[in-house]
Amino acid sequence: MRLGADRMFFSLAALWFVALTLVGFGRTFYFRALPEPLPTHQVVHGIVYSAWVLLFLAQAILISAQRRRWHIALGSAAVVLLMFMIPVGFHVVLVKVSSGMETIDEAGFNLTGLMLGFALAFAGLATRKRPFIHKRLMMVATVVLTTAAADRAAIVFGLDEVRLFRKLLAAAPAFALVGYDAVSLRRIPVLSSALVTVVWLNGWFVPSDVVFMRPAGEAIIRVLTQVFVW
Repeated sequence: MRLGADRMFFSLAALWFVALTLVGFGRTFYFRALPEPLPTHQVVHGIVYSAWVLLFLAQAILISAQRRRWHIALGSAAVVLLMFMIPVGFHVVLVKVSSGMETIDEAGFNLTGLMLGFALAFAGLATRKRPFIHKRLMMVATVVLTTAAADRAAIVFGLDEVRLFRKLLAAAPAFALVGYDAVSLRRIPVLSSALVTVVWLNGWFVPSDVVFMRPAGEAIIRVLTQVFVW
């Protein structure tokens, strides 16, 4: 019974990420009707990060269909995909800074979110033999990596100025995870509560401000720009 509930919960979470991404980037990427084309680096970014969301969905479906071997085999693709996502994600953020479209603080927030998402994803891949931990780390990594989609979805709903709505929309699956664990396990595991705390602190209190609102933060951005903007 518990295994079936797990499969249902993580499959629904995967569908949430797909829906959030479609709503958030539908008008500006997937179903773009504007005459001017997107820059190549943004197209690459959209494809690569969309692939991550689809990969999460595929993995949830494979587990639900009890195709464990295929799930494990496809897990290797996640490692390769993450290695592409790192430079592509950094490049998009830093191009905006170098062109004056984004402040150092905004870039710092976005880069911190990316690093957190990547760290959680790699930790999830490293714990593949411990399904309880693996599933939660991979899901919360995807929560962090779809934050931009949540922000764009808030714009679609006309609620982008309501910060609480944007943050709740982005972190909803993480909070749902805590609720799910509380009901199914009759307790809240330390892992689930710790993960939702990390996501909420990163999204609300912006610990990146500690670094990127100081001169050292600007120096870091300059160095990263030289590395990732080509």
